[in-house]
Amino acid sequence: MSQQGWGLDYLDPSNFFDPLFSTSALAAESSTNKAFYSNPDFDALVARARRELIPTARNAVYRQANEILCDEAPWAFAYGIHRFDVHQPYVRGYKPHPVWQVDVSRVWIDRGSAPLQRKLSMWRLQ
Repeated sequence: MSQQGWGLDYLDPSNFFDPLFSTSALAAESSTNKAFYSNPDFDALVARARRELIPTARNAVYRQANEILCDEAPWAFAYGIHRFDVHQPYVRGYKPHPVWQVDVSRVWIDRGSAPLQRKLSMWRLQ
């Protein structure tokens, strides 16, 4: 038993299945498969999904692999994280990103909005 976590690097099931649960990820030292989980049926599905070029078919194969993991439960999750994003109404273009914790590449400040104009005028008076 250990306290572990894994962050999503890219939006794809292989980001979890390959390093965390595949037999090929087992190693005597520095193994990313911390549960030392090994299932040939799971490995075969993950290998098949990796080669599948049709997205809907690929997702279907990963769903089968996920069912195996859910049935065998090599991990027991003790907690999850809920994130809340708060921003001012004059902040425009912000949308939570499915992978990155903070992505402000498309964000801008609407300098013409009334709340910001009021704040700027208050700062000028001080």
